[in-house]
Amino acid sequence: MSKVFRIVILFIALKAVCVNGQSGLMFNSNDSIIDKRTSYNVFKYQQPIFEDHLIINFDLSVWDKQYLGYIFNLVTGSNSYSLNYLYDRNSAQLNFNINGKSNKLAIKLDSSVLRQKNWLHISFDFDLKNNTAIVNINHHQDSVDDLGIPDPVRPGLIFGKS
Repeated sequence: MSKVFRIVILFIALKAVCVNGQSGLMFNSNDSIIDKRTSYNVFKYQQPIFEDHLIINFDLSVWDKQYLGYIFNLVTGSNSYSLNYLYDRNSAQLNFNINGKSNKLAIKLDSSVLRQKNWLHISFDFDLKNNTAIVNINHHQDSVDDLGIPDPVRPGLIFGKS
């Protein structure tokens, strides 16, 4: 039994923004003190169980290319996994990590995609049976293995400050 989870966030009571007719949330990032950073806990009230695959799709617009930090944190019990935005000396990248253990993937971002009002499509297809994931960022596809996510899994998923 496969379950697919697609993240669609529209006008939730954080900071709602509307760009080119699309709605979403604006998060305070690591340029704000930690108590002022915002987050969205997707499974705050109910944690579903996923078998075979866990698919996370969302769009991201980088409003301030120098500051962002955590995009999401996926907690699976013994491990947590994060997607982070890093900016250093006019170079930006997204890092997918097993927190405290290893960086599984570093994806450099072209400066042309780092404009306000420009949306990046991001997709993670976690194949729980084969211990792998396909990561697609703006049609650039990579794969990672040896993730250690159990099948089935009851994950926690937090966007923004975790």
